[in-house]
Amino acid sequence: MAVFGLPLIDRPKPPKPPSSVAAVETGYVAKLYKAIGKNLGTSVAHVSDFAHVEALQRLFDRSRIAFYCAEGLKELVRDQMAGAAFFDTLLEEFCDGLYHNYNEPSLTGLQRLAGTVKAAQQLQLGGHILEPHVRANDREGMCHQMAPISSRHSGNRSLR
Repeated sequence: MAVFGLPLIDRPKPPKPPSSVAAVETGYVAKLYKAIGKNLGTSVAHVSDFAHVEALQRLFDRSRIAFYCAEGLKELVRDQMAGAAFFDTLLEEFCDGLYHNYNEPSLTGLQRLAGTVKAAQQLQLGGHILEPHVRANDREGMCHQMAPISSRHSGNRSLR
């Protein structure tokens, strides 16, 4: 594939999440903590608040891996395609295509998250220039990338 006459280089392996939550993650992590807290019936402010529930710990860890996979795509686009505009339009495709999933009022936050991630795996990207480079974890990670901006697409309903 060529972009502006130059081939888009092969993607490097996505970065691993740091040992603690980084500033770039705070938007989706706060919403994930809120959804997990509602599921547990308690306030959650740190991973240690739910580490005893293996399924929730795995969900949190997987969410971070997927976020960083999509973040790797974002960095590749920024570095190889002269800015983040192509990534931003891809993110808009996900926001628009998944609107009804993350805006479903009858579901809990974790149910909306699961439904949105499942729908993201099937979302047609309409020939978007980045479509050939989007991996399964990118699709899940795009849901987490959407979290901080989901309220403008959902009438103030949180993705989580």
